[in-house]
Amino acid sequence: QNDAWLAWHSVATLAYLIERQQNAATARDFLADLLSWAKVATTGHADAVKALGWSMPDFEDALQVAAALACETSYIITRNERDFVGALVPALSPEGFLALHPAP
Repeated sequence: QNDAWLAWHSVATLAYLIERQQNAATARDFLADLLSWAKVATTGHADAVKALGWSMPDFEDALQVAAALACETSYIITRNERDFVGALVPALSPEGFLALHPAP
């Protein structure tokens, strides 16, 4: 079984993006559905401080890695794999992940 995890700040980013393209009600409905099967990684102050110390150019990407470490996940699924080269948690594209874990 695979578990799906989100970084806390990703929930806010998704809400913002959906609200801009649709509306707040649509964003909340989407997030309610997403959070019915995906979990939010428990992170805090110490994780943010660790992320600041990593040599990743994009701090938001470092926060993603911190969240992945906090929930002990195997991969970060992203369309931007190149920004995670050398990260403490490997990144895969959605297509790359599905190739490794095909649907039953």
